[in-house]
Amino acid sequence: MSHRPDLMQRLMLLRHDPELVDELRIEAMKGDTDAQYGLGLCYAEGRGVEQDEIEAYAWLSVAIMQGDDQAEDLRDIVMHNLSPEQTHEAALRAGRYVVEIDHPAIRH
Repeated sequence: MSHRPDLMQRLMLLRHDPELVDELRIEAMKGDTDAQYGLGLCYAEGRGVEQDEIEAYAWLSVAIMQGDDQAEDLRDIVMHNLSPEQTHEAALRAGRYVVEIDHPAIRH
């Protein structure tokens, strides 16, 4: 669930906004699944960043691992354009991101 619903609203309205991508990344690293999905979408479509399907697959995978079932459809679309090696690289990135994410539920 998004801690910043305004980010997702802005994502729907704007086609190219690098500052929004930066904000999405900050929220994604705080564990916001909507921001993780949004970041995957930005990379999949090249919104505010250079299109990068490996990065898109990685962020969509992170969202899925954290409970966003809707991210799976877009990730499957992105996967069709990736080689097995690229899919493996994307999975490794996703694993690194999950480890780096600030998980409020497990803070002491």
